[in-house]
Amino acid sequence: MTETTGGSDPASLRTEARKDGGDYILSGRKVFITNAHVADTVVVVARTGEGSKGLSAFLVDKGTKGFRAGRQEHKFGLFGCNTGELIFEDCRVPAANLLGEEGQGLRIAFGSIGRIGRTGTAATALGILNACLEDTVKHANGRQLYGAAIGKLQAIQWQVSDIWLDSSIARQLCYRSSWLLDQGERCDAEVAAAKLFSTEAAVRSAKKAIDVYGGYGYLKEYAVQRYFRDAECLIASAGTSEVMRIVIANSALA
Repeated sequence: MTETTGGSDPASLRTEARKDGGDYILSGRKVFITNAHVADTVVVVARTGEGSKGLSAFLVDKGTKGFRAGRQEHKFGLFGCNTGELIFEDCRVPAANLLGEEGQGLRIAFGSIGRIGRTGTAATALGILNACLEDTVKHANGRQLYGAAIGKLQAIQWQVSDIWLDSSIARQLCYRSSWLLDQGERCDAEVAAAKLFSTEAAVRSAKKAIDVYGGYGYLKEYAVQRYFRDAECLIASAGTSEVMRIVIANSALA
């Protein structure tokens, strides 16, 4: 879905799908796409009409003429997640590859992002939080200073308690929003809250973990620096923190 014009403003999408007989011809470029270079099939949102109601979703298989992966991004975190651009140059796909009907692309895309993208991003952040807590506790109990473990120092205990609190709150938000999804309930605000809190908590807790490690926290030999880099990448994924606040506010004010 995301293009150089941004992912938070779907009305600005420029990739187009032009009807030609029994086919559609796709032309455009997508950026920051997860698994761009490894996916066998992609779902592409393209313009078939005007405005946000003129967007449609299409299935496109790897190897389709006119479709190729372009630049592979070199991120400073989340190295295990391939990210790159997709290029469509007069890419012809059969009309049967249209998902739903014309004009339903935005609903299909946001439904996937809201249910899968945001809950998955929140869960990834929760994993980072758990790792921060485990590593910080281990280091605080093992590192000696002033003749005792640094975990005996109140300043370190405050850091550990903050990480524990962030991890515990994020877990409750993630589990509840996922449970509501399993029940088939409408839970846009709950999912947004889980994504918002968990990702921002992961960033601040990873920073606290680095502080507890001191100089060691800056070394690649220790994982806490990776937790911070990975957590930062999650903030903009599946909707920025600002977008999450809008979703929550819209639900609260309804």
